[in-house]
Amino acid sequence: MAMSEMRELLDTKAKKRGYQGHESWNAWNVSLWLNNDYGTYQEMMRLIRAHRNDRAGNPRPKKTVASLVAKKLREQLDTKTPDGAKYSQRSVMLAVLGNIE
Repeated sequence: MAMSEMRELLDTKAKKRGYQGHESWNAWNVSLWLNNDYGTYQEMMRLIRAHRNDRAGNPRPKKTVASLVAKKLREQLDTKTPDGAKYSQRSVMLAVLGNIE
């Protein structure tokens, strides 16, 4: 196998694995900021607790909670992380999902 073919194969495998266990650099960077900035993390956890159950007290599905929390967080955040990653609905939702028990 030629060196260029080897590099292409490795690049393809790396893309399939994602970035640092996340689906992309953007998702990783958003998760990094949401989970490591103390104030943002505290707000995310508060929102998770507030939206965990519906008005009747029944538990909501995790994806529903994550979607609701992501929407609320995006209203409070800048459009991008300090590193330039976009706070997209999907990236924020993926980060939130990782914090729901």
